[in-house]
Amino acid sequence: LWAVAFLTVVLIRPALGHVWANISALLFLVGPATAIVSDQLMSRHYVAGLVFAIISIYFWRKTTQYRWLFISLSSIFYLLAVLNKEVFAPLPLLLVFLNPVSFKQRITETLQLLVIASVYFFWRSNMLGNPVGGYANQLDINNLLNTLPILFNIFFGEDLFAALTIY
Repeated sequence: LWAVAFLTVVLIRPALGHVWANISALLFLVGPATAIVSDQLMSRHYVAGLVFAIISIYFWRKTTQYRWLFISLSSIFYLLAVLNKEVFAPLPLLLVFLNPVSFKQRITETLQLLVIASVYFFWRSNMLGNPVGGYANQLDINNLLNTLPILFNIFFGEDLFAALTIY
């Protein structure tokens, strides 16, 4: 949890400044969700995944002449985050909207992460019978069609107009 707080400061300090970044990390540490997670060993994989997800975002946001190297490092840490907990699988869909460059460049820079996400969803569908949600006996078209509204709500919320306004 301390690693998450520290990495939060490192990640958001350039955008918000030192004071607000520290306040954000402090609010994370004293929050009720953190108190519950810190007491439960079964929640460790959420925290470990969050550490890797923050590192992935950090490397993805690096803009240097070695951008391809940082995108590759971001992909590795994204994979580690997803392997810890599937809640981090949609991260590339968020990253596509974070970079203020052309949409084509955003897709290109997120392509490695999107490939990892696609492989993960295929693997999950094959292993659990569902790309999202609970377990199923087998993957069939009905299971897939039943998960489409769930995916829609995860990515866009229940109000399409509000979601499009935000995007």
